[in-house]
Amino acid sequence: MKKFFGNLLILLSVLMVSLVAVPWNDISQWAVAIPLLTDNEMYIKGGIGAFTIIVGIIFLIVSNSEYRNNGYVNRITARTAFIPIYAFTIAILLYGAAINYYIYLVTGSHTTEL
Repeated sequence: MKKFFGNLLILLSVLMVSLVAVPWNDISQWAVAIPLLTDNEMYIKGGIGAFTIIVGIIFLIVSNSEYRNNGYVNRITARTAFIPIYAFTIAILLYGAAINYYIYLVTGSHTTEL
């Protein structure tokens, strides 16, 4: 059962974290204009980050108790404790790079304009 929930949480968190890497400042380019999403973008992305941190902490506690009881940690437990937080970190870095590139395109390529 732990293996099933571990795989399910990895799948859900990676899918949710993929939303973090995309800037939502101009979501109408995808033919979807939902002002609720664009107005609350940082709250939604913060909630996804909180979810990944909570999942990581829960599975860190589970892996510590598993190590204490068995002397080893199953691979799926260790991955579920690590992968969501790592994926969120990479996604938030990509989000920052995308925003910086968008600002670079809008303002021009001159240093004084940036």
